[in-house]
Order: sequence, then C-alpha cells, then structure tokens
Amino acid sequence: MVGVVQQQVHAFPQQNQGLMPLSVEDQGKRIVPWIGVGLIVFSMLMPYVALGPFSINGFEIMGGVAEIISMGSDASSEDLEDSGSDLGFTGMMMAIAGIMFALSPFLYLLSAIIAGILLITKKRPKVLGIIHLAYFGVFMICALLGTVDAGELGSFSLIDFVGIGFYIGSLGAGLFFVEK
Repeated sequence: MVGVVQQQVHAFPQQNQGLMPLSVEDQGKRIVPWIGVGLIVFSMLMPYVALGPFSINGFEIMGGVAEIISMGSDASSEDLEDSGSDLGFTGMMMAIAGIMFALSPFLYLLSAIIAGILLITKKRPKVLGIIHLAYFGVFMICALLGTVDAGELGSFSLIDFVGIGFYIGSLGAGLFFVEK
C-alpha cells in the first residue's frame, strides 16, 4: 500500500510547484521603478514654487515657460546685447539655476515617459536615473552658489522658493536604481 501512495504523489508533479522559487520571467517585473515614475508624474500636481499661501504646480510652470518662450521669440539678439548688465558669478549661478528650474517640469516628465517605456520593454532605467539625479545635483550646486546677500533682509536663494513637488520629482528617479 505504501508503494501505491508514493506513485500517486509522483503522478501529479504540479502539486510540488507551489514550493518552487520564482521563475526568471517573474523576476523581470520591476515594481519599485514604476513607483518612481508615478512619483515624478504625481509631483507635477504638487507645488513646485511655494511662497507662503501662494504656490505653483509643475503644469502651471510648463504653461508659463511656454508663454515666455513664445514672447521671447519676438526679442532680437541686439536687445539682449544692449542691456549691458553684468551679473557676476553669483548672478550667473542664480540665472542658470532659474533656467534649470524652469525647464525641470519638462525634463522630469520626459524622464518619466522614457523610464516607463524602458520598463515596459524590460530594460533598466539606471542610466536615466543617473542623468536625472545629476540634473538635480547641478541645480542644487548652482542654486547654492547663486545665493544673493540682501543686506539687512538677509540672504536668499532659489532654494528658498522651491516647493515639495520639485523635490519629489527630482528624487523620485532614485527609485530607478532598485531592481525589485
């Protein structure tokens, strides 16, 4: 009787599959990088600029930048040369940080789209994460070096006006490095 029971166990091999490790196909699913993509897209709805009760989200910044670019096409290079303003190092760093900040919603949304495409095709978005975080690092360095001393009012930097949406969108790409 014992021999018959053992034969029945081996006759149904699918019973033992519940204890087997995950297959290679199941390990290809990356959940955490998708959370990073979601955070970047969600950050567009959160405040990128925060000045007390006044805030501007990422999509509003994109609309404002698009309007400025359309108005800026009317200005000629001679108008810019005649302005004669010398910004100095601090002013130049603040201007670079301001331009990077204004372009960040466009680039972060593009980064989320490309990362989503890479994840759908089962590729890792690590290089994209490096580029994304490097952009944030360069912005932070320029913004810190662009701190302006306002005398008795103290000093201020572009970092003082940046909202939580910008930081979530910037650091959400850190999840692109996780392989789970």
